[in-house]
Amino acid sequence: MAITNKALKARVRRGIEILNKALGLEWRQQVDLDDLDMSRGTYVGGGCGCVLAQLDWRLNVEPDREGWEEGSYSHMANDVLGLREDDGAQDEEILAGFYTNKSSDYRKLTEFWKAELS
Repeated sequence: MAITNKALKARVRRGIEILNKALGLEWRQQVDLDDLDMSRGTYVGGGCGCVLAQLDWRLNVEPDREGWEEGSYSHMANDVLGLREDDGAQDEEILAGFYTNKSSDYRKLTEFWKAELS
């Protein structure tokens, strides 16, 4: 069964709440909407990447994470936000609009994230 647009939008709003709580409101200025593509889990400035990959690059990699060249969705989701359980389940990430297990939903997720951050 396909997820509704209303449900995806609610997930994006939940993701924003998680980021606001973890990072304060300033994180919003770190996301380049022109480069936003929720299907891309890595980011190097000037390319496309999801919200978490862009934030990881701008907040962790670019300033001082030795040996890393790209921002990583996984690093932000797991190590910074603590969303993934030890068993690797992605339920929290899905419910926060950071991830989907249906590839056709990424275009909509990107659209909804852009709308919320505009």
